[in-house]
Amino acid sequence: AAARYIHGTIRNSSLGISNLIGPIEQIAFANHPCKGMYFMPVGVPHSLSIAVLSYMGNIRVALATEKGFINHQVLINSLEKAFDRTFAAALATS
Repeated sequence: AAARYIHGTIRNSSLGISNLIGPIEQIAFANHPCKGMYFMPVGVPHSLSIAVLSYMGNIRVALATEKGFINHQVLINSLEKAFDRTFAAALATS
């Protein structure tokens, strides 16, 4: 029942946001250190998907949109302003 509910919700939504706690220590693949990683669910019928992953104390945000859904320059500028404001507010309170 839970799986049917989750798949039904995913199929009937246009936005998906997920987060995942990643490793706190650096990992390696075939003895090659991994500098960073992203997480993105694929194959879901969303107009906009946002995935957040933490890795070694850093947060990575990945966005996927359907073609032509969002003006990417406006989105990037808005995200940069939001991150700058969040960072400044965090510094002001510490």
